[in-house]
Amino acid sequence: MQVTSGESQSGPPDSMVELRLPFFPPYDAQQVGGFLRARAIAGLEEHDDLGEGWVHRRAIPLPTGPVIVEVSVGDGHVLIRTDIDRSDTSHLEAIVRQWLDLDAEPQSLNEALSRDDVLRPLVRSRPGMRVPTTVDAWETLVRAIVGQQVSVAGATTVLGRLVAATRSASEPALGPFPEACAVADLGVDRIAQLGMPGARARALALVAQTAATGEVDLRNPDRAALRMQLLAMSGIGPWTVNYMQLRGLGDRDAFPETDLILKNNARRLGLPDQARDLALYSQRWSPWRAYAAHHIWSLPQG
Repeated sequence: MQVTSGESQSGPPDSMVELRLPFFPPYDAQQVGGFLRARAIAGLEEHDDLGEGWVHRRAIPLPTGPVIVEVSVGDGHVLIRTDIDRSDTSHLEAIVRQWLDLDAEPQSLNEALSRDDVLRPLVRSRPGMRVPTTVDAWETLVRAIVGQQVSVAGATTVLGRLVAATRSASEPALGPFPEACAVADLGVDRIAQLGMPGARARALALVAQTAATGEVDLRNPDRAALRMQLLAMSGIGPWTVNYMQLRGLGDRDAFPETDLILKNNARRLGLPDQARDLALYSQRWSPWRAYAAHHIWSLPQG
């Protein structure tokens, strides 16, 4: 199958723009939908399950300003509906393709991962596994800091409070993720009141200040330099930076070896469960280590 660029459809009666973005099958739409649903931030996203399908709506930042975008998975494509100007569609397409991992070639990566006896049955059971990201590196970094040592549900709740704290009551129900300057303006004490420990609140305030001034470049970063820069900041460790690389920068070879669930599941599979040893073992899965991590994460609990 040849994957081409998105095809713009004739505008429906409400003048919304529709784009169909193809992908290489198989595509595990339920896995991607579950990821989006679990991490949907109030005020930023809405997720509706529709039987075997789903619709996800959220604000996406574009050069001309944020827009509300609705995405769903069809037969061999992702359908986008939005009211942006058609001149912005190529930029939106690029964001969505990375966000929902539409450029993966399952045949190639599955063959590579299946050479490992441990991963082979996992790959066979989930051949359409994808690595969803997020739509903006700044948003990803905030998600990573807030998500340190807490559950996905707990982090999502705090993130919803953060969005609400930077909005006025008169703004629409769905809006963009707060910019770095808006988070910096909250200050450490107000951030902590949202439900974050003091050290984590200080880390978020520091990152917001450096991102707002441009000291930390999240638009077109040198990945190695950004990693070193973030690790040098108090309150930011390897897990946060690995999450940023995987979810924010779309690095398909990123591997979060310090993640607790990943290490626990690795132990159940008979793999090394110490971070350093697991990272060394994971080199055999390169350049698809992010997919290997997702297969290990997906191990049924019990």
